[in-house]
Amino acid sequence: MSMNYYYNLNICPCCGRCEERIHLGKNSYGRKFLLQANPSHYKPSWYVMKNWLLSTNGYIEDEYGRIISKNDFIKIVEGNQKEQPNKGSDIIKDEEGYEFCLADFS
Repeated sequence: MSMNYYYNLNICPCCGRCEERIHLGKNSYGRKFLLQANPSHYKPSWYVMKNWLLSTNGYIEDEYGRIISKNDFIKIVEGNQKEQPNKGSDIIKDEEGYEFCLADFS
């Protein structure tokens, strides 16, 4: 079982619609949280990505539309680092061992 997470940003103050939605990553049972590289917003580093999330105006939701607080998302990612690593030629590790996928995935 797995769960994808998305970040909705550039929220319209009038209607609340987001102008941009980006894939943050996937939490799969038995695997490390696999983060999605999004070079137009942050470099593939959990430290950089986490600071970007905390400093931008947007909200996180899972693939079922449930809103997840930024702090809860951070706990999910950081709490899932002792699991098995993901496999693939398009996966890189940052300086702390967090895994990022360079290709789009779901």
